Amino acid sequence: MFDRYDICEAFNLLAHDYGLYDIKTRLDRLGFRCSPLRDTYDGLSDNARDIYDSHVNGDRVIGIRSSYA
Repeated sequence: MFDRYDICEAFNLLAHDYGLYDIKTRLDRLGFRCSPLRDTYDGLSDNARDIYDSHVNGDRVIGIRSSYA
């Protein structure tokens, strides 16, 4: 089960890695601030890694449409 923090962590890294600045704007509006320790793929939680991988591979595990898949 994913929690909101896992989702925000995953999308924060996706935004960074793929230049998806509209997602960064959404995260900023939510007040999300990622820990510097979790600002890399290896630093993500297992759930956040699953979300990240699913979106990179073109699967959508949550309701945010990814424009890069």
